[in-house]
Amino acid sequence: MNPDDLKVTTRLIYREFERRGTPIEIIDISSSLLRYADLRGNWHYLRSTLSDRENAQAYVIAKNKHLTMLFCERLNVPHPLTYLSTDIDPQAVLDECGSVVVKPLDGAHGEGITVGVENEADLRRAITRAKEVSNKVLLQQRVSGDDYRVLFIGGEYAAAIRRSPAQVVGDGVSNVRTLIEKENTNPLRGSNYEKSLEYISLDNAAYFLGAQLDEYIPAQDEKYQVVGVANLSSGGSAQDVTKIIPKSMIEHAGRLVRELRMGICGVDFMWSGNDEDEPLVIEINATPGIDMHDDPMFGESQHTIPRFVEYLLSE
Repeated sequence: MNPDDLKVTTRLIYREFERRGTPIEIIDISSSLLRYADLRGNWHYLRSTLSDRENAQAYVIAKNKHLTMLFCERLNVPHPLTYLSTDIDPQAVLDECGSVVVKPLDGAHGEGITVGVENEADLRRAITRAKEVSNKVLLQQRVSGDDYRVLFIGGEYAAAIRRSPAQVVGDGVSNVRTLIEKENTNPLRGSNYEKSLEYISLDNAAYFLGAQLDEYIPAQDEKYQVVGVANLSSGGSAQDVTKIIPKSMIEHAGRLVRELRMGICGVDFMWSGNDEDEPLVIEINATPGIDMHDDPMFGESQHTIPRFVEYLLSE
């Protein structure tokens, strides 16, 4: 099996083991499953960044966004108002929150998420969409600001990025669909995490933009957002902010990581950028991709791949 066929984070981890001369094997390409030997010669399994050192209960809690919010509440970690769609009338959520984000309870990679729902008809449509990913659906108060991912490795703060939703740049002639098709020819974009950036899904853009996908022609050099979520898996981009995020964001993330005893964890926040506003936790990721933290196209490398491998080999 060719290591170059692995997803980018797993591929870089594999190469780091090779660089160290530490035994590493590919079990399955499609699931990113590896087997490696620690310094005592004991074999361990690793799927992407999920190792056999991790707390199984923490993985379950992180995968379930409702349980994540319950943990935030228990630890007094700031988070948006959050409800299961089955526990409250959707219109009551709109009345209380104004604008809502609809998410599959146990989804990933931004799949099935609708941002900025403000009326009951759109809310019910968004719930139906989310149920294509998960039987249970979360309704979360939409908060203004940018999307941040804070990474912990071995229980310590390692890196942070600010994520931006996928966008295109207008030429004054082409409609949005054509601009997306053009952007998807960018050699830095690929599918299934093989490259730094993912292709922008026309289906997701159509859901987010509606008729504007074909009708709107962005002006020359106009930057135009084409999907609702900031996930890199949906074609978004990132910027390293490791040295400039507020201490409170690191402290809130650290509290969750320590409580759940997670060796690696990505904690997602929304934050306005105003020091007077509290960053709010929106999700926890127990198997975060970490390649973007070391990719020079996103800013200064934080050397998270070697740091993660060091954690895997530590006693």
